[in-house]
Amino acid sequence: MKLQTIIKIFIVFIFSIFMSCFFYLLGDSWGEYGDAIHYLSLYNGNEAPYPWSQRLLTPYLSSILPFSPKINFLIINYTALALTSCLLFLLFDSKKNNELKFLLLSLWFIAYPFTYNSTAIITVVPIVYLGIPLVFYLSKVYY
Repeated sequence: MKLQTIIKIFIVFIFSIFMSCFFYLLGDSWGEYGDAIHYLSLYNGNEAPYPWSQRLLTPYLSSILPFSPKINFLIINYTALALTSCLLFLLFDSKKNNELKFLLLSLWFIAYPFTYNSTAIITVVPIVYLGIPLVFYLSKVYY
């Protein structure tokens, strides 16, 4: 991979973190209710009812970090959203259509999945969003 591409990926990653923070500060503060109660239960090592008990990855990764539960979920989810942005950038990496690539990334940054998961911190969905472009990218690279 070229150095220019690595720099562009880093810029996309940082911009994605910035946009997540922007929407977090712009949006309403979400409390710990609804699904978040069950994810915090898994985070603390307790049981949760089905289907929440099947969504272990994000609470487990969050429990490894040494900060408060909200900060831990924020770190995991913002990193997943930023990595999703980087994979989308790589998926649409075209030397001919730079404008289209940045238009698609701009649409991703204002799309509902990105904005919602930037404000609803205690959730597990960003890891799922990371998996979708990861499968497409790996199939593109290793086809």
